[in-house]
Amino acid sequence: MKQVAVVGAGISGLVTANAMQQQGYKVTVFEKASTIGESWERGTYYTGEVAQSVRKDYTFYGSDIPPLSGEWPDGEEMQEYLEAYALKTGVHQLISFQTNVQNVYSNASGWKISARKDKENQYRELQFDAVVICTGMEWGSFSYWPLHRNIAVANSGSIGFVGMNGSLFFTLTAIIAAHWMAAYLSGGIQLSTHQSTRYQPKQYNKRRQVSQLIHYLNQLLKDMGGKPPASSNLLFRLLGTPFKPGIYAALAKKLTNSHASLFHGPYSRSCFS
Repeated sequence: MKQVAVVGAGISGLVTANAMQQQGYKVTVFEKASTIGESWERGTYYTGEVAQSVRKDYTFYGSDIPPLSGEWPDGEEMQEYLEAYALKTGVHQLISFQTNVQNVYSNASGWKISARKDKENQYRELQFDAVVICTGMEWGSFSYWPLHRNIAVANSGSIGFVGMNGSLFFTLTAIIAAHWMAAYLSGGIQLSTHQSTRYQPKQYNKRRQVSQLIHYLNQLLKDMGGKPPASSNLLFRLLGTPFKPGIYAALAKKLTNSHASLFHGPYSRSCFS
């Protein structure tokens, strides 16, 4: 069974861990804070502070947890929403909290992570087959890496980034990117070298933002062997057919499951547990 490290337990880290465990991988999530959420971790937001985007951009499409209620959710609601998702999906038990990842480097067996667990002042080096970075770090620090679809590092086959896209339907994009990465690690996606480019942050033009997003999501679905929804056809979009994010999330999950036949096994707890 492949062992996958996910760095960061914000929105991107949670959906990535869930996609990886659905694929049948053994997953460990490293989170430096004491709770999940990254920017929505308790204590990092002000009382009454609200999200910079509306609730549709943060919705976990395809999950059966109660939806966000406010159009502009505040920090407390976001934290509760993320906690509910982590518990419902079983991801919470995979997280090693208060654990700082200090180094990630490749070796003959895959990737070695050096991490320190603050509470016990415990330092360990752990071996993984693959690593997915979900920390929302500034793109400039790794912009020299050619990436497939702004996700997987070209020519590595075993390391990538999820969560480096614009705020429009951010959670949906992270969900599909996570499923794409899970399928990529299983060998279910084959890309030629000309399909990789240096990372460019997604900046959606206001007039064309939904169209650009749909095009990107359709690319990911096609890579996974899927067929984009009929409603995403240009003619339908010109006729004003509404964008239906739930359909995309369901398709991505289905495609991931179709790649998972070789990787069956129980979900595991964190290596630090």
